Formats: sequence, structure tokens, C-alpha cells
Amino acid sequence: ISVSLSEAARIAPIEVKLEKAAPAAPAEGVQAGGASPETIAALEQGNRLLTEKKFAEARALYEKALMQLPDNAAILKGIAQTYSGEGNREKSIETLRKVIAAEPNDTDSKVLIASMLLEEGKLDEGKAMLDALPAGAVRDAGVYANLGILFLNKSKPADAVVYLTKGLELDATDAAAWYAARLESS
Repeated sequence: ISVSLSEAARIAPIEVKLEKAAPAAPAEGVQAGGASPETIAALEQGNRLLTEKKFAEARALYEKALMQLPDNAAILKGIAQTYSGEGNREKSIETLRKVIAAEPNDTDSKVLIASMLLEEGKLDEGKAMLDALPAGAVRDAGVYANLGILFLNKSKPADAVVYLTKGLELDATDAAAWYAARLESS
């Protein structure tokens, strides 16, 4: 909403009413358009198990559904979430690469892979993936702050400044970026 301000007049109170949103579907909305009732039931149960952090069981159901709906990006994302939940970044990255093969314009998955690559210490590959993204694809300042800090740790302050600045442009209140930028300048 927008409100007009006036220095000479008092502004009328603004009443804001919030309505409770419908609950979001777990597992980033793993869905199965055109699937059999058994597959739909497997996905629903997989989604429930994922929210309960029963990753192996959820993955088994997602993989069962994937047999009927091969290369379904939403199901692959659910599988990647199960691997990530178990701390298996390598398999999560591998599965997210399949998501991107199925949906080349999925920038969210590309950002996620880039972040995971950076966490794995694969600085060049993660940076290349971030740099290839369209402007505005990265919405989390922490992604850039983390990359900047990695560059600082590798004694590459010029590269660090580039990514710390990008992080601060996204979120000027990001404490990690400010702290790292302060370290770089000292």
C-alpha cells in the first residue's frame, strides 16, 4: 500500500487486516499432474515424511513416483531436499543438476547449487555458476557475503569486495557482509 504524507496535516490511522494463508505444500510443492492415484498418494506421503525429517523414507517414495513421472523437476527437488537433509551435499548437487537439465531456467536451483558448491570449497565452480545467473536471481545477501568471506580467506581482497558489495546492495543490514567488508578494509 502507499500512503501520502503531509507535514501540515495529521495522517489518518491505517488499519491493516491480515488473513491466515493456506498452508504451504511441503517439499517445495512436489506435485504430480496427470499421475496415477498411487503416485499421488506416494508424493503426499513423501511430502509428509520430508516434513517429519524421515529423509530416506521420503526419498524412497519420491523415487517410486519418479518412475512414473521421469525427469519431473518438482520430484527431483524433493529428492535433493532429502539428500540435503541427510547432509549429503554431493548427491543433493547431483540431483539438482538433473533439475536444471529438466528446467534450464530454474534460477533458484542454480543459486542453491552454487551455494552448496561454495560450502564444499569449490570456489571457482560456485562463483562461475553465480556469475552466469541473470541480474536479480540471487535474493539472499548471505550467498554473496559467504562468497566474499571465502575470497577473504583465500587472500583475494579485490574479489571479496565485489561480492561483499553485491551482498550489501541486496541487504544493507547483513551483518556478515558488513563485518567482512570491515575486515577487508583494515
